[in-house]
This record gives sequence, structure tokens and C-alpha cells, in this order.
Amino acid sequence: TTPSVYIEDIQVYPDPANARALVKLEIAGGNRGTITLRAESYNGERIHKPLERSEEFLLQNGRNIVEIELPMGEDFLSWDEFHPNLYRLTATLSTPKGDHVKQTRFGMREFTIEGKYFYINGRKTMLRGTVENCVFPLTGYAPMDVQSWVRVFRICRRYGLNLTRFHSL
Repeated sequence: TTPSVYIEDIQVYPDPANARALVKLEIAGGNRGTITLRAESYNGERIHKPLERSEEFLLQNGRNIVEIELPMGEDFLSWDEFHPNLYRLTATLSTPKGDHVKQTRFGMREFTIEGKYFYINGRKTMLRGTVENCVFPLTGYAPMDVQSWVRVFRICRRYGLNLTRFHSL
């Protein structure tokens, strides 16, 4: 069961230029609490664990928005299409009424536009994609399961595509 004070949502805003991520938590319920953030990379060539971060808060009854900066360290793993390093963020909310844990994933990347070019972490990136017009002649409808969509995206990746646009459902 969900405790009376719990984390409803987590949003992570990477800031690779400053080697940090801003973590916004939406917390329901009121009480004193400590929020502990732990991050660990999990799909790259090496493992990276930034230092754990804890902060105490007085939460009001109802909806609370809490922002915490998570220093990633100078040796963080950045994300791009060729090295899609991801981190698993675990947020633990500890209150006198109990603990609540929620996880999310994020990549350390910054997407910018300069003139007519796109950049990811300062590296020029060419978008190569396809439009998915919901054309599935064998069934007449789009797949309804995750495994089928993973197959579609893997085929796109094999052809060197890094963008898929969906026209209709």
C-alpha cells in the first residue's frame, strides 16, 4: 500500500555543462521528511555512481514541489545516440510515517540548436528519420504490445535512423 506521504512524480533536468542534474519531486502529504537521492549508471561500458545527496524538508499537507540539485561529478557519463549512457535515479522519502521509494531513468544530455544545426552535448547531430503512417498491411492496425514496438525500433536503428515520427494512430 502507498504511505500517507509519498512521491507522486520525479522529473530530472540534466545540466551537463555544470556536471549536475536538477531533480524535481512532487510529494503528496505533509510531515517532516528526508529525501535521499542515489544515481547509478547501468547500461554503459563502465559504472558511475555520483555521491548520494540527502536533504531534510518540512512538507505541507497536500501537494509539495521539492527541487534538489544532484552533483554528478566531473567524470559523469554523457548520453548521445552512439553511447546512450543512462542513470537510474532512486529517490527515497523517509518520514515518521514510513518510507517511500520511487525510481526513474535519465541521461546526461543537452539538446541545442545553433543556426540550422542540432547539437547534443555540443556535438553536431544529424537527424535521420522516418514517418510512421500506421501502415501495417498484415494486420491493418499498429502493434499493441511492447515487444512488437521494440522490434520496429530495432529495425529503424539498424538502418541508422535516430528519429521516428508518428503521423496517426
